[in-house]
Amino acid sequence: MFKYLLAAASFTATIVGNAVSAAPIPAGHVRLVQSLRDAGYSVVVNHETCDRDDVKYGFYYRGNIVICQTNVAKGTRSINHDWNSEDLDTLRHEAHHAIQDCMDGRNFDGELSQVYDDPFTFARNIIGVDGIRAVRSAYSDEDYATQVLEVEAFAVAADNDTNEQVSDVYRFCVR
Repeated sequence: MFKYLLAAASFTATIVGNAVSAAPIPAGHVRLVQSLRDAGYSVVVNHETCDRDDVKYGFYYRGNIVICQTNVAKGTRSINHDWNSEDLDTLRHEAHHAIQDCMDGRNFDGELSQVYDDPFTFARNIIGVDGIRAVRSAYSDEDYATQVLEVEAFAVAADNDTNEQVSDVYRFCVR
């Protein structure tokens, strides 16, 4: 997430209106996107930043969620592609980073905080100890606080409970 901040800082998001629902996407994920929009976030699919070598699945940065669909070739701006499980997982993961950005009471400030009191216990129940180790290893160049945020986001995405995420958006982010 943080390695993409430089790319995100220069990007100007185009809000994807009804187009997100143009590609087949489960109803719970449509509600998640709508809740994020209600909170003022933009959700962009296959933005030009997806063509960068250092951006694989997507990122969140100060109110902007970018999803880079995995079945879309670099250089393709079309969003009329089927959403696969990886794309939906990325949406849930980046949506959780948006929720983490609301936890201090200020949306879009880039100051992320954990949502769960004990994110490692939650993560252990969802992705297991090996999953936690894998996430921490992937983010070993980042500080401990960032690793905690990533473990929590990977676990929430794997939990695949969009109803809870929608509830969290309205609880913490809609002001």
